[in-house]
Amino acid sequence: NPEKVPALAGLPGVTMVKALLTDFGPIRENLAGQDAVVHVALGWGDTPVEMLKNDTLPSVFLLEEAARAGVKHFIYTSSTAALGDLPGDVTEETKTKPGDFYGATKASTENYLFAAPAQSALRCNVIRPGYTFGNPVIEGAAVQPDRRFHAIVAAALGNRPIELTLHDGTQFIHAAALAKI
Repeated sequence: NPEKVPALAGLPGVTMVKALLTDFGPIRENLAGQDAVVHVALGWGDTPVEMLKNDTLPSVFLLEEAARAGVKHFIYTSSTAALGDLPGDVTEETKTKPGDFYGATKASTENYLFAAPAQSALRCNVIRPGYTFGNPVIEGAAVQPDRRFHAIVAAALGNRPIELTLHDGTQFIHAAALAKI
């Protein structure tokens, strides 16, 4: 949705396309000549089939069309939810074990991305940021801070105990650090 962050349209090398994830025609038409695809969208659903139809399928379509159009690099923003309960040590080899359908759709899309380089020259990367906090990196972008981070900061400032939930996968990253990644 180009209206969400209008300042993006003014950046050099950025092409804004207004479409839903399931609007395959406009997406296909705008991939030719692009160097990279940065996929940060989520198509939600209330059932497993809706999640598959609204998120996993469009993501795989975008991946396939990017490869067909000769795009060189595909960056996918996944989620720590793809891993489920986070083990103590998480590495790039840690296997996904989602605990809900949101995590399952993220893990499924990741697996398609990991398979893509065997089928094409497309270079694929997956990032799994935790909850993002901080001021927007782009002027006009929405700020939707996770309330848990707010509670942690309030407790620290008030010299109160910080309450955390074991294995909930919560981790935080500042918006500026995520943009640099």
